[in-house]
Amino acid sequence: MKRFLSYVGVFALVVLLSLAAGEVIVRNIPNPYKIKARGLERNGDRVATLVLGSSHTYYGIVPEALGDSVFNLANISQNYEYDYLLLEKYAPLMPNLRRVIINVGYSSFSDSDFPHGEWWQETNYQLYMGVNKHGQLSRTGFEISNFPIYAGKLRKFMMRKSPAICDTAGFGLDYTFDSRYDGWERTGEIAARRHTSTDTSWVGYNLGYLRRLINLCRAIGAEPVLVTPPCYATYNEHLDKAQFDRYVDLTDTVVAAYGLRWLDFLTDSRFTADDFWDADHLNDRGALKFTRVLRDSLAVTPARSVR
Repeated sequence: MKRFLSYVGVFALVVLLSLAAGEVIVRNIPNPYKIKARGLERNGDRVATLVLGSSHTYYGIVPEALGDSVFNLANISQNYEYDYLLLEKYAPLMPNLRRVIINVGYSSFSDSDFPHGEWWQETNYQLYMGVNKHGQLSRTGFEISNFPIYAGKLRKFMMRKSPAICDTAGFGLDYTFDSRYDGWERTGEIAARRHTSTDTSWVGYNLGYLRRLINLCRAIGAEPVLVTPPCYATYNEHLDKAQFDRYVDLTDTVVAAYGLRWLDFLTDSRFTADDFWDADHLNDRGALKFTRVLRDSLAVTPARSVR
């Protein structure tokens, strides 16, 4: 019996050490969160324009095409709460910040917070960007807490597959024209359905953090500008009218209350099929085109663009 227990103990120790080693390996794999944190820590004093938001701005705005002192701090699924928390954390490193681009879109006011949705996203902010919202010993303090994602990262590392990555200014590099797959147009209906929710209970949460974000921008002397990147027709035509109207009304209310600019390119006809990676994200070519259009729009001062 003692020998059996010894074998069990040795086996358990080997398993624990293997999992711990995997945790260390995964944490040392390059990722966009780590790159962005390091970029601001090293060069935050050079940043005059900061881009916030979700994958639509992460893959949609190319910093070097927008200006010489632009940094993209958007991340996949990033909501207004984390836009606010990141700006609050890194603002002291950006004394020359003068403009903050804030993504606003169809699902901006209906998404839940991470604990009620993709809770594992907070692991990236905690481990690699120092936003310690839940504590070191919480489930968000360990990559292995979400085992499928942890195992996937470890498997890619062992197979020497390149991870999703961004450039040194924070722009996402993996949505390229050449990597676009056949049938991408059909993702429009699927994405629109995924972004649609009849639950309006999260409106207050999202609207509250958007207002806090705007107030923080003003407090540090930076102009907040609302921007809606373009999406393809197969996405736009499947949006729920009630949710779409609510999103527009809420955004209009914020624009009026704070005197903001809202640059709305959602259905802009200048963007064609060749500009998209899937129905709601631009590819690298489209992002460069959009960023140049955005740059020109920022150079003028209308209250908002015309739909």
